[in-house]
Amino acid sequence: MKIAFVIESMGIGGAEQSLLSLLKNYNFGSDEVHLFLIHTDGKLIGKLPDFVKINEIKRKEPSFYQRLRFLIARKANFKKMHHAQIFWTIMSNNFTVTDNTFDVAIAYSQGFSTYYVAEKFNSKKKIAWNNVDFTEVGYKPSFDGRFYRKFDYVALVSEHSKKKFNSTFDSAELKEKAKVVYDITDVGAILEKSNFHQTEISKTNTINLLTAGRMEAVKGYDIAIETARLLKQSSVSFHWYFLGDGSQRKELETMAGQMKLENEISFLGRKENPYPYMKACDIYVQPSRHEGWGLTLVEAKVLGKAVVSTNFPTASEILKENINGLIAEMNPVSLSKQIQRLIQDKQLREKLSTDIIQQTEDRKRETLETIRTLFLKI
Repeated sequence: MKIAFVIESMGIGGAEQSLLSLLKNYNFGSDEVHLFLIHTDGKLIGKLPDFVKINEIKRKEPSFYQRLRFLIARKANFKKMHHAQIFWTIMSNNFTVTDNTFDVAIAYSQGFSTYYVAEKFNSKKKIAWNNVDFTEVGYKPSFDGRFYRKFDYVALVSEHSKKKFNSTFDSAELKEKAKVVYDITDVGAILEKSNFHQTEISKTNTINLLTAGRMEAVKGYDIAIETARLLKQSSVSFHWYFLGDGSQRKELETMAGQMKLENEISFLGRKENPYPYMKACDIYVQPSRHEGWGLTLVEAKVLGKAVVSTNFPTASEILKENINGLIAEMNPVSLSKQIQRLIQDKQLREKLSTDIIQQTEDRKRETLETIRTLFLKI
């Protein structure tokens, strides 16, 4: 078969890591696999298997008028639409229909990839991969519905995501297409990469906390900083490392400085390999407001870390309270209390430092079988 995956780029992000794991772990045999990208210079490009053929998505450069219209529409929050929806409304005619016909085309993220595959791709079967609760991150459902109807299946990365998708569209046609397909977590790669050297986190008498992810509102770094302030007020000894970058980084650094947390918080920036940092920390903290799944939480548990998470809906699909982690309310007071419990109770910390390798491997096999029997079978 000829199979095409479509994503904007292969930069360092959750969807990109998920796609990379799928491409590395699924046995494509003699299938011809293509990857279509707008940006072909992402940091994960070099990690792709050799059999993947890279294709740059063809498009005409936007005119000055189009660029201006897009900027104005974004600033004006045009019709309360996500910027990807605004982009496609203005720029869709700049993209040409693919020259070749594929057996299967997979839009491996919501937004641009979904719109492009729906309207510009020739394929016998079309699959849309949705890895966020897109109603919570600014997408206007009435815009997206007509695109999802052009797909044979919509893959949702958690039970919660499927429920939200079904309730948002409330369409018998789309409900039939919605299927849960959990992200593939490559346990072997995580364990191997965790052994690489890192210099920032050192083993001291201080408890080291770690949070990794994009520095955007949805990831709750502001909650983490306020939590750190409360921990410091309680005279708790800790150091909190933040991995990641994003539009809020400068704002967050300013916030930490205003709260005089320079000695308690370190901003390490984006790391291509976060796993040595996860391995070195004592407690992994996930302060997110929303997660389509919660991949970094799974990765931290694969490495046997004691974890504390806010109660975003999919957290309970990963963690069992007081068995392999702690779940806090989505506010600094609750989060600080749960972290303080782990810092002060070494026995509890050791009890919760269990890995979920077997569970993750079982889910990986289940996902690969779903892809094999449902999606990639013509």
